Amino acid sequence: MKGNKIFYHGSPCDRLELDSRTLFLTQDIRVAKCYANGQVGDTPTVYSILPKGNMRVLDLRDQSQRDWYKRVRVAFNKQPAFEDDQLPKLEAVGFIQATGLPGYGTAGLFKLAFESEFDAVLLDEGSQGVSLAVFNPGRSLQIAGKSHV
Repeated sequence: MKGNKIFYHGSPCDRLELDSRTLFLTQDIRVAKCYANGQVGDTPTVYSILPKGNMRVLDLRDQSQRDWYKRVRVAFNKQPAFEDDQLPKLEAVGFIQATGLPGYGTAGLFKLAFESEFDAVLLDEGSQGVSLAVFNPGRSLQIAGKSHV
């Protein structure tokens, strides 16, 4: 993914740290505003975010990446260290069949399994649409601006 595509992150607070936690982004500013206007903060803010350089994004709508996932999934699930963290089959409940993308709840598992190969994964958040879960935001992203909503 090239660095000129803008994304948004909504936060109920007036600060955003690009630390090592997974950060969820959207290309729909309306969705970011909904998250910003949540119940927990006093200063709802929408951040404009740009990728640094080319981000390696796992997009399981792409057939070649689906084929790769099928192969890697089997190998990952055989590792004893991850016996409680099993990657789901593409046909499983963890995937939204209408889009072919994993659901929001799989983000942590995908980070555990794929952060050495990818910077982010596209997820289907149902009514919120498609989002980008960035595994290590400080390495991959830069804040381009912010506005209070």
